[in-house]
Parts: sequence; structure tokens; C-alpha cells
Amino acid sequence: MTEPIPITLRSVRTATPCGEGTPLAVDARSSDSIGLNLGEGRHRRGGDRGHAYRIAHGSAGELTVALRQALARRLITEQQYADVDRILDQLRAILWRLTH
Repeated sequence: MTEPIPITLRSVRTATPCGEGTPLAVDARSSDSIGLNLGEGRHRRGGDRGHAYRIAHGSAGELTVALRQALARRLITEQQYADVDRILDQLRAILWRLTH
């Protein structure tokens, strides 16, 4: 299985950086949240672990929407979107398995 945290960090580096409040600023916050909650969840036990993983899964959904908004606003290209979405799809699959 691919490690989720490196995928998350790679998705941020792939996207074009933008200023605060833009969809890509949300991209960076969401991506950070995914990695941080996966890291925290690894060291939790019981329901706490699942809770951290569910937060990471929600952040992945937020990241997906932010990227779609960035594409619609032409802040990123179709190719940039596709590159990040391919990685994000792998991450969403990992998070699905962790939360279901």
C-alpha cells in the first residue's frame, strides 16, 4: 500500500501556489490537515483513531472541491488538475479503506 502522507505532500507541490483565500490556499490547508490527521491517527487507539482518519477523509473531499474550483476559475490548467487528481484519487481510496 502506498504511504498516504507522501502522496499528500506531493499533491501540494504539484499545484500552483496562490494567495490566501483562494481555492489553492484551501488546497494547502486541506492537504496539511490530511497529513496531520493521518499522523495523529497512527498513534491513537480505539475510536480516536477512526475520528482522526474521518477528519482526514473529509479534508480530502475539501481538497477535491478546491481543485475543481481552481480549475473552473482557470487558476490551474487541465493538466495540473489531472496530475493532482490522479494522486488524490489514490489518497481517497486509502482513506476510504481506513474509515470503512
